[in-house]
Amino acid sequence: MAALADLVPCPAEWPRAAMAALAAAVFAALDVVDVLLCLVYGVLDGFLEEIPLGCYCHRSRGKAPAVGEEEADGVSDTLYVRRSACRDALLRLLGAVGGGTRRKEDASPAKARSPRWSDCGCGKCGAWRSNGGDRLHFVLQEPTAPKKGAEETRSESGRGDDAIFIHGFTSSSSFWAQTVFPEPAAANHRRLIAVDLLGFGDSPKPANCAYTLRDHVEAIERSLIDPLHLGSFHLVSHSMGCTVAIALAAKHPARVKSVTLVAPPYFLPCEERASQVALRRLAEKKLWPPLLFGSAVMSWYEHIGRTICFVVCKNHRFWEWLIKILTRTR
Repeated sequence: MAALADLVPCPAEWPRAAMAALAAAVFAALDVVDVLLCLVYGVLDGFLEEIPLGCYCHRSRGKAPAVGEEEADGVSDTLYVRRSACRDALLRLLGAVGGGTRRKEDASPAKARSPRWSDCGCGKCGAWRSNGGDRLHFVLQEPTAPKKGAEETRSESGRGDDAIFIHGFTSSSSFWAQTVFPEPAAANHRRLIAVDLLGFGDSPKPANCAYTLRDHVEAIERSLIDPLHLGSFHLVSHSMGCTVAIALAAKHPARVKSVTLVAPPYFLPCEERASQVALRRLAEKKLWPPLLFGSAVMSWYEHIGRTICFVVCKNHRFWEWLIKILTRTR
């Protein structure tokens, strides 16, 4: 009887148990939907892409690196371990009948068309291809001019170190340019540079890029540090951008004068791999609050996430038009 009592939650815990059961049922249904979408995109990519990139559903990394070791290709191992028992069973069934869209190991992603058929190819979204192709977009604010009659004026050699502002996930350079830059003291004797990370804002969005941490750092180097001759600079970052800022500071310790981290994704050290801990903490499979549910769907389900991006991002001009009509604003 004692063992049975341990298995049955007490009345006070019933709402929590009911919510957990409902969440398990919802995410099991999403497992089925994601596997079905895997088949759909496999067929569509085969017809519409010159060299289909495939997906990570049927790909396994093999021997996982030890805790503390860096991934050889810079791609997080969470792409290969974010499955469930229901999803694995369905994938094995598809593999038995020859289905699925396996990622071609010998296919060169550099030859893949960009943007892909499911991405938006409008003039605004594709403008980066005619503006250098591999350079990030950034907003540059020059130092404020000294007031007339001031006793001291700052020369070029006496100018303060520049500052690079790095935004977080689902954001852009506007996060800084419209809040910090208008402050009178912000650009005092230094240049302020707010960058759109690779794949965000008006920056390039190549389909043949894995958007690894190394990709973000190298993009900032060739777009800002080298062209603007930044001998020394400060870093100010928010959320996901904190990870990029730390990597940039680690690569250029002599150039970076300070690092400011706003709401960094920090977790206490443990024996598990940091990427897997972050996945479970930041995208826990829960129905409430809605923001957490949305993060879980976009993080755990590759094809459902692609479908949401197809509906929202590819048709962004329609949604922008609709919002203008509803809000009666330009």
